[in-house]
Amino acid sequence: MTRNRYLQTRKNDRKPLRIFQANVGKIPPAHDCALALADSERYDIVLLQEPWTAHTKTRCTTKTHPAYDTFTPVDMWNSNDTRPRVMTYVRRDPRLLADQVRPFETRDILWLTINGTTIVNFYRQNDERDALNTLLRWPVPERCVVAGDFNARHHSWQTGQATNRGQEIADWTSEHDLNLLNTLDIPTNPHGNTIDLAFTNLPLAEATVEDHLATSSDHFTLSLTFPDIRSTPMQPSKIRVTTEDELKRFVEIVELGATEIPLADSTPVELDELASSLVSLLTSAAKASGRPARKGGRPAPWWTVCPSTK
Repeated sequence: MTRNRYLQTRKNDRKPLRIFQANVGKIPPAHDCALALADSERYDIVLLQEPWTAHTKTRCTTKTHPAYDTFTPVDMWNSNDTRPRVMTYVRRDPRLLADQVRPFETRDILWLTINGTTIVNFYRQNDERDALNTLLRWPVPERCVVAGDFNARHHSWQTGQATNRGQEIADWTSEHDLNLLNTLDIPTNPHGNTIDLAFTNLPLAEATVEDHLATSSDHFTLSLTFPDIRSTPMQPSKIRVTTEDELKRFVEIVELGATEIPLADSTPVELDELASSLVSLLTSAAKASGRPARKGGRPAPWWTVCPSTK
């Protein structure tokens, strides 16, 4: 591996995670538009609320996209009362390892663990209680993002009186050290309300309402960026470095790459950066010098495969 190739690998490993969040109002063209826009802008994850769905006696259908894997909170639906009200799409990218978890049975919340970070897609219809009650009972992990349509007001995101349990949401986020990413009084719908929200306990995260990503629904699109989420670590059993030649090559690559790793390590942020650089270096060296282990592939993540109707 040349020095330039190694530096390019490290640069790619530092690519930020980008999330596209929007309520598409059960509108087929808006759902299609959201996926097309997300792909064209190279978003890694798409969080949709009120996705378009349909059903017959023999199958359920929704919108899909060739660039993304589709995840739904329920396996099947046969009525408006059972259809999923959130849907998450994850880009088909070897950097992203997604696993779905279901701590509660609900059609309004979808939990994914992606590269060690929990991504929560949330929808709450007006003053319904079930979805919010479920979210408030959920034990928040260390690395977490919660985003979606909360249909609530609180002075921390929209000036004025709290409504629709907005105070409970604010108290919950404060209790669990979740930071609001929205900018105060920047509306997320044409009526001037800020109801599409994003919270996280990850550092350096950003949220922006993007006018150019309008889907034609009555909600604006929220763009989320997380610069500190790295590529998924290589599975140790996948690469073998055992022969003398392989070990020699491994050492050579590590010695070469080590000269490019910064030595500053006095703050927690710098220590995290140093650890990430070391993992990236060892991973790249193993891939370049070793050979794939026999058999054993990574289990495919769970998703519901529904025929696309376009």
